[in-house]
Amino acid sequence: RMEALSDDECSRLRVRIRDAPATAAGGAHVRVDVEVRNQLAVSLGTFPPYPVDLSYRWLDASTGEPVIAEGTRTPLPAIAPGESVVHSMKVSTPPRAGSYRLRIALVQEGLRWLDYLDPPVGDDVIVSVATPSGSRPA
Repeated sequence: RMEALSDDECSRLRVRIRDAPATAAGGAHVRVDVEVRNQLAVSLGTFPPYPVDLSYRWLDASTGEPVIAEGTRTPLPAIAPGESVVHSMKVSTPPRAGSYRLRIALVQEGLRWLDYLDPPVGDDVIVSVATPSGSRPA
């Protein structure tokens, strides 16, 4: 059972991008490996009534303006107190070429994105997105 997390509890969670592409084609799907560390006294995961998922945002690298405000959710496996797991997620790139900031964050569904907290529970990486060559991305 996943109850609503307080700000103090959220501050004991960590998200770190372990592996992400530096370049990708526009409109493609890429894999990103993310480490989630749970320093809570309870298990973290995609359990009702307030499941916690991984998700992403794409921001313009120069202005910080959202290009894709909410990406697809990736369910978390159960993460026991004191544990860290590396989880792979599928991320869809923006359709237009450019330099973007990919932000991976935790979302407590129905409540909030944890990257809006201070300090944010999320991690960023810069990705150069290129125009797809010749064919449509898969």
